[in-house]
Amino acid sequence: MTAVLFGVGLVAFALSRHVVLSVLALVVTGYGMMVSLAASNTLLQTLVEERMRGRLMSIYAMAFVGTAPFGSLLAGGLAAHIGAPATIALGGGVCVAVAGWFYVKLPSLKARARPVSERMGLLPRVASGMREATRRMEAVED
Repeated sequence: MTAVLFGVGLVAFALSRHVVLSVLALVVTGYGMMVSLAASNTLLQTLVEERMRGRLMSIYAMAFVGTAPFGSLLAGGLAAHIGAPATIALGGGVCVAVAGWFYVKLPSLKARARPVSERMGLLPRVASGMREATRRMEAVED
């Protein structure tokens, strides 16, 4: 959902012609981007074997830092032909489309992640933490 929020924020920013609306759109965009990046980073680090985590993180960092110049070049060239607002809106649309594709693939990802999460003991901790929080809330209400 936050990837969709990121894409929609980009489209809103591209279409905005008022400073206040642009700032609000960028706040939404920034929130969507930060939460999406944190979630993907957490998911990747959780699912990978501990001995491979350093390698994964170097590939993850390279994917963001190493490919940024190519994306900037592509966006700059596209903006020269169709304009900056259209380029930003197109990028937001691509983000929403990719988020939709991810949503379709999510059940198979969850099925693959569940055994790993169970083996690492993550799911029982979450469940017991939720039960404990519920018990405490009920005790406070009484």
